Amino acid sequence: MTIQQGWTEDESGQNDYETEGNEEIGANFPVVPVRIVFDENQRLAPSFCSHMTWQIAQTGQGVPTQILPRQERRFKAKFLVNFTAAGTLYLNNRQGPLGNPTPQGSELVAAVVGNFTLPDYDAMQPMYAIASVAGVTVSVWDEAFGAVSA
Repeated sequence: MTIQQGWTEDESGQNDYETEGNEEIGANFPVVPVRIVFDENQRLAPSFCSHMTWQIAQTGQGVPTQILPRQERRFKAKFLVNFTAAGTLYLNNRQGPLGNPTPQGSELVAAVVGNFTLPDYDAMQPMYAIASVAGVTVSVWDEAFGAVSA
């Protein structure tokens, strides 16, 4: 029984592609270019990576700092946070909640001075930060794929 031109179904319900009598396959079935970005056997590296270190504003002393822009093709962003004194870093994907006297968002609390890493961020939303102490810096690596061209 013929389901579609070029495809048949046998008695067992299996589909087979008919190649006999169909010399112009390209005319009936257009070729669509495909770019593979994930294969469990190999990883395609991101096309772009930007790196920037931001001095984070202190609560009550300045406005929240945008440390990550909106990126629709983001693979992941990586963060390294440096605290010069014990304190808290507040993160949110909106600037408004961080501008409150008591900032609202995800918190990284450091009881000691030093460097800390955050989990990888693979969403497309922007990221804003503000700190409870002065001198906090955040280094960001933003990895993204380029546009897929046809």
